[in-house]
Amino acid sequence: MNDNATPATTLATTLATTPATTSPSTSRTTTTPPAVPISPTAASRPQALAALAALLVLFICMNTAMLTGVVPHPPAVRGPYLAAAMALCAAAAVQFAMNAASARWFGFAAALLVLPGVGPHKFVTEPNPDQLAPVLVIGSASALMLAWASWRAR
Repeated sequence: MNDNATPATTLATTLATTPATTSPSTSRTTTTPPAVPISPTAASRPQALAALAALLVLFICMNTAMLTGVVPHPPAVRGPYLAAAMALCAAAAVQFAMNAASARWFGFAAALLVLPGVGPHKFVTEPNPDQLAPVLVIGSASALMLAWASWRAR
């Protein structure tokens, strides 16, 4: 291939060398473009960003409930933990959005950090788990999805 070729001529050359196929139901000839491989980081990015968005919303709501005194709310001593979890989730979201190489490590760290606040162990340790069930289910599922997406981003 010519080193001075433009993207348009490269695409035209690729399409010209790709075999044409004929559909049995019609007499039209179609050319299939070559498959472009998707990197694992790009493939797991939507799942990671969705999990991080869900976790951020949960932790913002928990922080708001704590500050306003809406029952049930986390104890006031958990304020710094909530802030740290929100900060790490935001940092991981930026890393995944920018497709950075360190995104998977931020994702793993965020998934581990949120588990004490929304993990499945809370069904046993909390005095009123029935009131917290939506937060615990969505939080645990989001943490699991984030860990899975971070694993796939390797």
